[in-house]
Amino acid sequence: MRKILIPPRFSQFEKQVRAHAITSVTDYLIDQDFLPIMPFAHTQLDSMEEALKVAEHYLEDVSGMILQGGSDVCPSWYNQEGKSAKKVQRHRDIFEVALVKICYERGIPMLGLCRGMQLINVVLGGTLHQELSKKEGFIDHIAYKDENSDDFSLENMEECFHDVILEEGGLLRSVYEKDRMNVNSYHHQGVDALAKELQVEARSPDSLVEAYSLKDKGILGLQWHPELDLAHPENGELFQLWLSWCE
Repeated sequence: MRKILIPPRFSQFEKQVRAHAITSVTDYLIDQDFLPIMPFAHTQLDSMEEALKVAEHYLEDVSGMILQGGSDVCPSWYNQEGKSAKKVQRHRDIFEVALVKICYERGIPMLGLCRGMQLINVVLGGTLHQELSKKEGFIDHIAYKDENSDDFSLENMEECFHDVILEEGGLLRSVYEKDRMNVNSYHHQGVDALAKELQVEARSPDSLVEAYSLKDKGILGLQWHPELDLAHPENGELFQLWLSWCE
């Protein structure tokens, strides 16, 4: 059975850290005859050398990797000081950076969702906007129930949607046979400089990169969250496209 690695996202409850994945993704993979695997070793890792060794073991005999959403990528990975990054998780960053490096070197397909999309871009040499401010001309990419709270979980977010414009001649334009689609939006950061190898697949009306690909390496990055509604045909098509690269 083909295996898909899904590094966990993290939340804290009564001083205990919980590792988890969205079950809509794991259920979908199982239905498609893939076996989702979650690695847990990363909380003990403090160095990239150590993380690479552990990542190599987890990536043996793996057909692909899905990087989930969650906390912000530490700005130090793209040579910036932290200004408005929220709830950075250092150990998660170290382990996922190591996993991305090895997947890229071995040509293991990667699907990056929200934070995952941003992380892949950073590892391949890109940078991020630490805050998508209206003062800088960005549209609403996130809506909080409580603007004054430091709670950066989905539970504190209102539904937010906007259109994305699919790039002419791009992979997603050929899949959907239309020039735009409406997507959900739960992020306050986004791609600034796109890594040179990545191809833009979609932009929001403010020109922010919302999707990219690198088909030769099996890489697909999506700023939105199709996993929240995989019963929707457009979201299922995205997963089917990426899974076809994991055969």
